[in-house]
Amino acid sequence: MNFRYTPLYIIAAAMLGFAPLAQSQSLRKANRLYDNYQYALALQEYQEVIQKKQPDLATAERIATSYRLTRQSQASENWYGKVVAMEGRDPINLYHYAEALRSNGKYKEAKEQYMQWAEEVPEQAERAQALMEATDQALRWMGQPAVAEVKTLPALSTAGFADFSPMPYGNNSLVFTSDRGVSKAGKEAKIYGWTGRPYLQLFMAQQNGQGEWGSPEALQDVINEDYHNATASAAKEGDKLYFTRTKSVPALGNVNADPTSWIKKDINTNQVNRLEIYSAEKQGGSWSNIQPFAYNKVEEYSVGHPALSPDGQVLYFVSDMPGSRGDTDIFYSTRQADGSWGEPINAGTTVNTTGRESFPYVDANGKLYFASDGHVGMGGMDIFSAEGNLGQWRAVKNLGYPLNSPKNDFGIMFTEAVSEVFYHLTATHKTEQKISTHLQCYKSLSY
Repeated sequence: MNFRYTPLYIIAAAMLGFAPLAQSQSLRKANRLYDNYQYALALQEYQEVIQKKQPDLATAERIATSYRLTRQSQASENWYGKVVAMEGRDPINLYHYAEALRSNGKYKEAKEQYMQWAEEVPEQAERAQALMEATDQALRWMGQPAVAEVKTLPALSTAGFADFSPMPYGNNSLVFTSDRGVSKAGKEAKIYGWTGRPYLQLFMAQQNGQGEWGSPEALQDVINEDYHNATASAAKEGDKLYFTRTKSVPALGNVNADPTSWIKKDINTNQVNRLEIYSAEKQGGSWSNIQPFAYNKVEEYSVGHPALSPDGQVLYFVSDMPGSRGDTDIFYSTRQADGSWGEPINAGTTVNTTGRESFPYVDANGKLYFASDGHVGMGGMDIFSAEGNLGQWRAVKNLGYPLNSPKNDFGIMFTEAVSEVFYHLTATHKTEQKISTHLQCYKSLSY
């Protein structure tokens, strides 16, 4: 029998040849996940790639974008800082870098990046100037006495997950949105690749006579389908609930990829997620009769974030339907004599800007609260109030610091009895939301 041997250096060379192949496979997988909006999963693959090789510009941009769209602002700042220093990068990265710095409360540094963006893209000079002025305004707000004291409300919050947009239900309950996960039929909750956490579901919590909140419970499966179910509003009697669902449809025309915030993507994919409003009726203690809102049209645009007026005669909501001034506008529909909802009407240019308006809420006195990144704010989305009604609003006001922060703030709620406040505030450097309280007010706090 003849034996042969393979020189060690040939084996070593062959083994080394597998490394570039493995890196290439990991990068392809990461890019595929990224293109499919699965940013949290893509980041896991990108981390493996960059451990072995310095990322090129395209990869660095995708990593920065993934951190931005999963709202990891500190990592987003770090990566956009790398991208803007790379040769051949697009000037838009200066804008995203400035936004990340601003989101982290680094207003002076953000102002410098806005300025550089304006120099490289003169047609954006006016917008950049407005953003620079907003950084100065944010510093002034933070220098004033605080309008509230923010404390965490652990009874309604779950570590590591998002809990937000509480709305009143009946006399002593509230409905809110969470991605803490709902196990069904003994199976673990499905994971949403964008965030790396379960899909959004609706929960309810009750308050006892001492003002303490009981453990939140998920609403019935007839409301909480397997995909996103969120941002609800109930009739005062508690017998009807309006809520938002997400539907995947062919990506034709306007593309709003993120069902939770309408973030736009330019990637040409076959499917896209859009929002719809549904209603449910409570009969005999159970929810049933799930009905779509008459003006849902997911083939062309989204409608979501329903908010009933105190008398139940007006339904405010958010959409990017034709007639929108910006990325998303607040619309309203009035109840007709036969109980149906009338044609949607834009809430007007006092409230709606060329940016994003969302998460409307009308308190017991008819005052409108909403989130916006188009009005002057501290960074991301801020919460604003407006006086008036329907399409005749005036006196738009930023609620100030720390009700607003450098990050996204949205989802406010008042209860008439004790003037409690719930709102969603994105703070510091994490990505989950927390229900919190200040003085006699409650709010949801997102890290």
